[in-house]
Amino acid sequence: MKTVTPSKLTRAKQPFRFFSRMALSIATGTQARDLPSLLGGIRAAPEPVIYEHTYGFLQRHRFLTPETTNDFAGWVAAVLREDRVGERLAAIDATRYRSIQELRESFVAILSRAIDETAPPYRTAPEGQEFHFMSAIRYSLPTTYEAWDLADLAKALGKIGAASLYLHVFESMLRHQEGRSDLSWWAEEELGESALARAIEALDPAGQSLEFLRARLIGTVDRRIADILRV
Repeated sequence: MKTVTPSKLTRAKQPFRFFSRMALSIATGTQARDLPSLLGGIRAAPEPVIYEHTYGFLQRHRFLTPETTNDFAGWVAAVLREDRVGERLAAIDATRYRSIQELRESFVAILSRAIDETAPPYRTAPEGQEFHFMSAIRYSLPTTYEAWDLADLAKALGKIGAASLYLHVFESMLRHQEGRSDLSWWAEEELGESALARAIEALDPAGQSLEFLRARLIGTVDRRIADILRV
């Protein structure tokens, strides 16, 4: 990326400070052996459990673009051999939901329908292959990276860890009522870069690995910097 002079770029009043997301997985002791028990577990699970098996899944598979998008779908298809139900569950894109409760309700709706359409006895998991509901204790840690302008932002995006990228792109959408990422919010509110903010949102993190998304984010910011330099 070309080096730019500070006078060419808007400097924020407040810098973008990068944090990293850490999560500790904890077994809840709750298991599922078939579709009804999976449904019951999802209905009763605290929000950190739903988070662990959806957003946590996305973070664990950050280098891949798996067909399965959550732990529930993977278990239903691989262990219960309920391919059609697994496909329906895999079609749920956690990044498009604005609350864990809304996400939970989608799983409940699909499983409820599947159970209604299936006559008992239901397929059960072989011994030792039950679904284990896990919870997550999440906490954020500050990193050494911050950005005052777009040049800083592009440089930091290339250096931050995947957990930091995940936090500010995926998980941040649960915090902002508008469903926006931290990056797009800062670009618009601090730098007045409305068009760039929209371009960042249009990248759509669904269906791509975090590392591919990182490259696209840097490319988007670099192109905006190039436009500024041409003025």
